[in-house]
Amino acid sequence: MTQVWSELSFLWTGHSIVHVAYARQKADMYARMENDCKKKLDEAGYMHVRLSEGVLSDYVAAMHAEDLTLFTKSLEGVIA
Repeated sequence: MTQVWSELSFLWTGHSIVHVAYARQKADMYARMENDCKKKLDEAGYMHVRLSEGVLSDYVAAMHAEDLTLFTKSLEGVIA
């Protein structure tokens, strides 16, 4: 999203200064959010997730499915 808003700020350069300022503000906001998320993932020990390709929610869904499988197997006595 940072890239999108940055590009919009350049596209709107000939338009209203308010539009340019808004786009730059949003680009900055998304850059800060990205940095905050990276920092929190690193602090929580999930740097490997941050470095991998894909969407975080896909990773979480895959881990949830794996945990559910292990839990189900443990209830069935397959895993001691």
